[in-house]
Amino acid sequence: MYVYTHLYFFLINTFLFLVPQGRESDWLYGSAEGRTQLASSAKFRRLVIVAMHRDQEYEDMQAVQSELSPMVMELAPPGMPANQQVPFLSVGGDLGWREVIGRGVSALTGEYSVEDVRGEDGHLYRRLIFMNNSQLVQSESRLRSAATEHPVSVLLVGLGGGGLPQFVHDFVPCARVEVVELDSAVLEVAQSWFGFHTDERLKVILGDGLEHIKTLESEGGHSFDVIMFDVDSKDTTLGMSCPPSAFVETSLLKKVYSLLTPRGLFMLNLVCRDSALRKSVLERVQAVFPCVFSRGIEGEVNEVLLCCRSAGEGHKPHSVSQTLQQTAKYLQKTLRANTQTAPCVPQIDISAMLNDLKVI
Repeated sequence: MYVYTHLYFFLINTFLFLVPQGRESDWLYGSAEGRTQLASSAKFRRLVIVAMHRDQEYEDMQAVQSELSPMVMELAPPGMPANQQVPFLSVGGDLGWREVIGRGVSALTGEYSVEDVRGEDGHLYRRLIFMNNSQLVQSESRLRSAATEHPVSVLLVGLGGGGLPQFVHDFVPCARVEVVELDSAVLEVAQSWFGFHTDERLKVILGDGLEHIKTLESEGGHSFDVIMFDVDSKDTTLGMSCPPSAFVETSLLKKVYSLLTPRGLFMLNLVCRDSALRKSVLERVQAVFPCVFSRGIEGEVNEVLLCCRSAGEGHKPHSVSQTLQQTAKYLQKTLRANTQTAPCVPQIDISAMLNDLKVI
């Protein structure tokens, strides 16, 4: 009876609170008085405050709970069932958002971090944190919209009618797009009949995409946030009409990987009717990239592979991460904001498209 009483006491008096990223310095979470008030308002006597690490990305609330539950149960009295759950609370189930954009070490103050966070009011702020007292915000400035638009470098192999690079150019003002196209006639068609035009942010290189990738990788010093392959194959004997087989050889995929920034994304338009060949391509892609998503195109054989250079959490995710979902919402907002200067209104819902993504 003594053991069961202690187990019951632990369950009804203990809860774990997840502090949203970027909110660690809030009085409620960062001070003893605030934490006492938090525990009192939740009517629990034992409070476990959990702050999320700066060097890690978190998939979603469920993934965080699954990771923490075994650790929390180590605090429980002997005899607690292994599958017993301790209550998890947070602010509206939100993990928050933070991006570390700079780090350094000062001879006087030690290690510091410069990071962008989303405040409780929904606005973005840039903070300076001295890591010897990471609960204290040394400096903070609210970011204007223009200041949050970090330059995005895009490399696209395959022009076609030019719709994809033109869309990125028109609706993502911070993007710089470089297109590699083998056929000069295709460029002429795109410019003459599809309204494609180049400028300082959108350039076309006439040449072999394979050789261009190899040259960039061998030269060193080149990196892109996004690399996309949208190239058709002229070999009709294969069951894959996009891309040519040479574009999905392991050696080239490794070069693509090395050309991406740490948080870069490789996108591949895959059209493959041969199930065995498709399986082989996916295995090669997965061997190079730690995280691969697939999205089918309704009514088409096409599928788009989204291959992340980093898995974020250090393990393969089981669903679309909260970071990606938040990025999609921000991009959707950006698209709407830029319709005043863009030539048309985009008929696209990026957040809804994420629902169709499958982890492979």
